[in-house]
Parts: sequence; C-alpha cells; structure tokens
Amino acid sequence: MADTEQHIEDTDKRCTLFDGARRYCIRCGEFHKVAEWSENCERYLGAAPIKRCKTCGGDHPLDRWPGNCMPERNWLESDLPVCRNFISDNLESIGGLNGLQCQASGKWFTSKARMRAEYRARGVIELGNDKPAPLKKPKPDKKAIRDTVKRATDYAGATDLVTTQTSFKKVFVGVARSAKRSTDPAGTVQIDTSGTFEMPCTTGSGNTPASASFDLATFLGPAQGADTTHLSNQLLVAVGAATAAIAKPERVTVSALTVYARITSTVHDTAGGVQTIT
Repeated sequence: MADTEQHIEDTDKRCTLFDGARRYCIRCGEFHKVAEWSENCERYLGAAPIKRCKTCGGDHPLDRWPGNCMPERNWLESDLPVCRNFISDNLESIGGLNGLQCQASGKWFTSKARMRAEYRARGVIELGNDKPAPLKKPKPDKKAIRDTVKRATDYAGATDLVTTQTSFKKVFVGVARSAKRSTDPAGTVQIDTSGTFEMPCTTGSGNTPASASFDLATFLGPAQGADTTHLSNQLLVAVGAATAAIAKPERVTVSALTVYARITSTVHDTAGGVQTIT
C-alpha cells in the first residue's frame, strides 16, 4: 500500500512559547492572553497618538510603527537633521550632475554661486525663467525708399566695380513684380524683398548673359554695366565677398545661362516679402 502524505494544519509556532493560548493584536502589535482579550485593546488605546497608514490602510501608534509599513527611503536625502526643502549650492550633492557650464566663459562649475559670480564679473545678467522682451523689428523708412527706388542700370557708382557693387548692396530693395515704364504715369509698384528667382548670369566683367557655374557657397552680385561704375539690370555674376552680394544660389549651377538665386534685401518686412512702393 502506497504511503500517504499526512496534511498537518500549520499553527503559529510563536504561540507555543507562551504559557497558554494567546491572540495577536494587529493594533498594538503584541500577543494577549485569551482570557484578557478585548475587542478594544487597552494597550493600543493608551498608547501614543495614532495615524492612518498609507501603506496598509490601518491605524498605527506613532511610537510603535510597524517596520513593513515604513515609507521607502529617499537615498538622495541627507542623514543629517536638516530641512528636506533645503537646496544645496553644491551640484554634486544632487546626484547625476557633474556641474553647469557658464555660457559666458565656457568654464564648468559645481557651485551655482560661483557660476553667477562669473557672470557678474563679465557683465552678464542671468535671466533664469524670466520671459525675454520681444524683439522689435526695425521699421523701414518707406519715404526714403520711395525717393530712391530705381533700376540697377540707373544706379551711379564710383571708383570701380567692387565699390559700386558694395554701395549698391546697401540700397538694394528687391525685384519688381510688375512692369513700369518711364513713360507711365506716377503710381505704385510692387517689389519682392525675398524669394528665389531664375535670373540670367554671366562671368567676369561681361554685361551680357554667358554660361557660368556656381556652387551653393558662391556670392552673387549685379554684373557690370556700360562701365565699372554702372551695373546691369537683372544680370548676376559671382562676387568675392558678402559685402557686395545681393543673392546666393539656391541650386548648384553648371555651365548654364541662368541661375536660381535667393535674394537678400535691405528691407525687413512682415507682408510676406512684398512691398508696395508709390
């Protein structure tokens, strides 16, 4: 006959250490004799003030708080009896930070006070979370523009071609969107102050369209006109510096008569790149 396994009811072995049967009180955390048992534990009621436990939902006296109901320790807190809301000046004590970099000098600091002292020494103010004042765009002097708007061929330069191109850049407004002849009555003309345009190009000091090659880093300016102090109308050529450029290639151009150029106007507008000049 096969052996049968006996199932013995497990009892609380701690009760065998006492001189009689006892019951465990979950309120005060101690064992009481059955004869002395009461639903309202006198030891519990006469103990220290009680507090609701967020872990188990029960009530515990403050001087006998169960260890398994203790809140999880925050290992970033100090063991010293200090205020938990104290913010240390040492960034290394926070954990996970090796310091902050000063944006004025590039130096690294583990002390916030020393970093702010570095800012003050360089005349810089740390704004923090302050909202910066909105930038105000300069308003164009439309009267001055109206009095000086003319074609590139009508612009008179001085000295040489580079000087003429440089001075022209300072007054360059944009590309006319509508035709206007000299014999037409006075009125308005719309000018594109930004955008990409397909325009004829040339090389060297030529004033007629010719095959040319440009990369994206090339600076483009107005080509020479009748002489070195006059310019051609809507004809671009490579220039040596940004101070004489009015546009840059939008695409790489290889041996082509035209170039896609993005113009750079001296007029800052908010009307989608279009200005109406009277």
